Amino acid sequence: SNQANTLLSNDVTTNKDSQLVQTNKEKYCLDLAEKDMLGHYGQEVATAHENGAIYIHDLGDRKFNTINSCLFDLYSVLKQGFMLENIQFGEPISFEEALEFSSRILISASSQQYGAISVPEIDTVFKEFAKKSFEILKKKSKDQSDVKSTLFHQMVEAWQKFEIDANTKNNQNAQLPFLSMTFGMETDKFGQMVAMSLLESRIKGIGKNHSTPLFPKLIFLCRAEINGEKGLNYQIFQKAIDCTSKRIYPDYLSLDKGFQSEMYEKYRQ
Repeated sequence: SNQANTLLSNDVTTNKDSQLVQTNKEKYCLDLAEKDMLGHYGQEVATAHENGAIYIHDLGDRKFNTINSCLFDLYSVLKQGFMLENIQFGEPISFEEALEFSSRILISASSQQYGAISVPEIDTVFKEFAKKSFEILKKKSKDQSDVKSTLFHQMVEAWQKFEIDANTKNNQNAQLPFLSMTFGMETDKFGQMVAMSLLESRIKGIGKNHSTPLFPKLIFLCRAEINGEKGLNYQIFQKAIDCTSKRIYPDYLSLDKGFQSEMYEKYRQ
């Protein structure tokens, strides 16, 4: 069928739509860059690559002297302010604004590299912006008992907008940013709200049909003393399990022992 032929002809990765002119322009550019790069490897290597005996991943991208799969320091960019297209942005004044800025930042940053882009510990990154939104609502609200639930609803809606952007806005590499985010270790109450609201948004799905988003890929950081039955974040862990059962993600990364735990402790700061 025509639909089957369309799917079979789509030889670009899942975050690129080969039916778009933008994608085909970018693919043509990378094909030329790949041919140029093969000239630097020698005939034997070039022939092996072209025949499929070996495969040099992202070969065309390597021509442009950039980085691959960045672990992005989003918090510093938000706190210090940033410039996009000659427009200066300051520090966000609310959680909603922080997510709106983050969407623009990550699309721009992912355009200057190739491969995935990851933001570690988003519950820590966004907790102070959630607190800012809480303080704004607290000043405006006549019913103080309703502030927390109103804030949570606003945070879920903000995540919905962020997830829609992450799954519909291409960067300048003609692809959706291959975005990953980790969370689960933050025990501050506003950090916990960041994690819970993200999971609630993911469970809801996006769009008219409540589709499961491809991005961001969610990764839950697990440690028994934090996420176990006696841990402060046990409810978040239970929510994550519920989310995984319905929306495939988050994945889970154990930090209790071994290499992953050692690297987390060494580099988390």
